[in-house]
Amino acid sequence: MADLAVAYDLIEGRIGAPWAADFGIADCAAAPALFYAAIVAPFPPGHANLARYSERLMARPSVRRVIAEARPWFRYFPLHEAIPARFLAERPDTA
Repeated sequence: MADLAVAYDLIEGRIGAPWAADFGIADCAAAPALFYAAIVAPFPPGHANLARYSERLMARPSVRRVIAEARPWFRYFPLHEAIPARFLAERPDTA
């Protein structure tokens, strides 16, 4: 958990504008990492930039679609009971 805290601090201190340019490969890599990291260790208070960035990622149609397609395999994630309900619900706008 200490490693995640350090990573959260680094991201919080460096993140600024919604996207550096356009949605890019770094954002594609960050989405799954932040999805699971936030379940293991929720973002601490005072990390508003990190929380907003994660929410922007999770709101992207492509990310929502990936989450929807991964839903059948969530049961294999060791902390599956901690996955927020909003990611478990079937949503018609994820196609």
